[in-house]
Amino acid sequence: DLHSFPTRRSSDLLVANMLYLRWMSFYDEKEAERWKKLEQTAGDDLLHLYQEAIRRTKQQTRIYSASVLSEAIKVVSKCAKQENIAALFDLMLQENSKAKDGGAFQNTTPKVLAQLLVKVMQPKLGEHWHDPAAGFSGFLVEIDKYLRDSNDKYQTLTEEERKFQITEALSGMEFQREAARIGFCNTRFHGLWCDVKHGDSLEAVDYQQYDGFICEPPIQMFSLAGKQSSGTYKNKQLEFVEFILKSLSYQFEGRAAMLLPESFLYKSGWEYRHIRKFLFEQYSNHAILRLPKGIYPNTNISMCAIFLRCRPSEDGKVLIYDMQSEKLKPERLQDVSVFDGFIKAYHDGVFGKKGYFLSLDQLHNDDYQINFGVDNDSEKQKMETPSYYLSEANKVVREIRSLLSRMEKEING
Repeated sequence: DLHSFPTRRSSDLLVANMLYLRWMSFYDEKEAERWKKLEQTAGDDLLHLYQEAIRRTKQQTRIYSASVLSEAIKVVSKCAKQENIAALFDLMLQENSKAKDGGAFQNTTPKVLAQLLVKVMQPKLGEHWHDPAAGFSGFLVEIDKYLRDSNDKYQTLTEEERKFQITEALSGMEFQREAARIGFCNTRFHGLWCDVKHGDSLEAVDYQQYDGFICEPPIQMFSLAGKQSSGTYKNKQLEFVEFILKSLSYQFEGRAAMLLPESFLYKSGWEYRHIRKFLFEQYSNHAILRLPKGIYPNTNISMCAIFLRCRPSEDGKVLIYDMQSEKLKPERLQDVSVFDGFIKAYHDGVFGKKGYFLSLDQLHNDDYQINFGVDNDSEKQKMETPSYYLSEANKVVREIRSLLSRMEKEING
């Protein structure tokens, strides 16, 4: 019964660890014996056994109470069968994305968006794909699933080719230790033994060349020492964007898909102008998808997906595809088919009323800002313009003059 499975965000790491220990018990006799011991033990002995088990996986663990551990073990024993551990884990991540504590938005991209970005990018066998802000490794899992579904579950590959796909083709890095641990479990449960490290992608950047990136750059980023990592930008999200762009392989026409706040496209200031100019001038095959409202639970931030490729621009155009104004039911937003129109527009150039092109000349003249007109209801965008401040100042002046006039009348009788 999937619905009886614990999904509270505060217990995510405990659930991930328990599922991992249960998962290993199906493939190793010694681990099976150790799991039985966990089921039969209580009190301080249980705490000791659990800590020992997690250390064997070369991970750190929080200290939970024996009663909490015992309850988690009972639930996992009841629910987690060999064939459904990955499904249980997916359920936990879906529940995490709906959490109202704000943390889910940082780590869990809605699964439907991961599926969308992968379908648009169409990864190929033999390519290296990387996520520098891997979170729970959802993008890497979806890339692997797409490649398996497109290539007979890797059954037709040689042993060497299959090993490469499972262990080397995909990689990532995640700054938050607990998120990295959950991502580690996520990849293993889905049959993927790729390298996802715990660390800061912005430290000691070497710009290793990759065939592709699928990523949601974090809103803010700090180095492992607790200080902002050094770089061109104060805004670390922009530094991530630059890292992705500079790490794409020009030799093999690397491509990237990024999920970013829509404000990235219109905010003023040197940092934003600099990174947008770099993005639009040095890369091509640009497409910007304005995502539907409600695609991210518990936030009103307008988001967009940006797609690009390393190659000279053929026509100097940027495709804009607007789905933000569409009113879609929550269940529709969980089905990737809702984006079929955009996928067709991107690959075939058939986009109907929702899509249009901007020329690079237009963008250059507009300082590489893309404003979406009256449809963009962001108050922040309005407040970025000098005319906004002038208008507000005039209002204040009028109010002061009116107040002085009333005071003068009262004083003079």
